[in-house]
Amino acid sequence: MRFPSSVDPDPRRLVAGRLSDKRMRTAYRITRAAQRLAVEKGYDEFTLDELAQRAEVSRRTLFNYFDGKLEATIGAGPWVDQDDIDRYLDGGPTGESVDDLAA
Repeated sequence: MRFPSSVDPDPRRLVAGRLSDKRMRTAYRITRAAQRLAVEKGYDEFTLDELAQRAEVSRRTLFNYFDGKLEATIGAGPWVDQDDIDRYLDGGPTGESVDDLAA
């Protein structure tokens, strides 16, 4: 998913910005349409034009949200605040990696 990048060049710190409710709904609609097409036709058998039509967006809009078909089908990852990433990179709340990820 395309997000504004941070000025920090460390790739571990590039974080998704908060999306508006409208953008989140559109991203979800695109992902649901891609998943349904994959189930109905098979992943390799539907086009991005078909996806755009099913999601009721333009092909250009698809690329404003996702880099391609795979990313659209998988969907966006969890939204993580920069403060939470910084806390995790600094050792997290518990010091145990798995527990910190869960937190």
